[in-house]
Amino acid sequence: MSINTVNWSGLLSDAVNEPGIISSAYSTFYNYSILNQMLAYSQLKGRGEQLSPIATYKRWQALGRQVKKGAKAIQLCMPVTISKTDKQTGEKTGEKFQEFVLKNNWYALSHTHTVPLPPHRSFVALTKYA
Repeated sequence: MSINTVNWSGLLSDAVNEPGIISSAYSTFYNYSILNQMLAYSQLKGRGEQLSPIATYKRWQALGRQVKKGAKAIQLCMPVTISKTDKQTGEKTGEKFQEFVLKNNWYALSHTHTVPLPPHRSFVALTKYA
């Protein structure tokens, strides 16, 4: 799937006709819209990867995990707010509109590994309240 084209009818057809797709996509990606659940499902399955939780790079870091070097992000549909500009002056008019675009921002759990604490930190953390 390229960033500009998605086979929406094929995606919907697979989701409806193949048993278990909707259920497994929903149980794994329940925080996302049905469209994004199907997109995530099809990309991970298309790569031969296991279904697993997905998150952005920053979210994985906040969870104490690091995205592996060379990991390929999956794309989901997300809203983007765009400010209109006057074509003649090039200045912003103050009007805004939303557009939905595909962005490669999400990584599966299998694309990450845990970041170990430095030895002195973990020792201090264990002994501090003992």
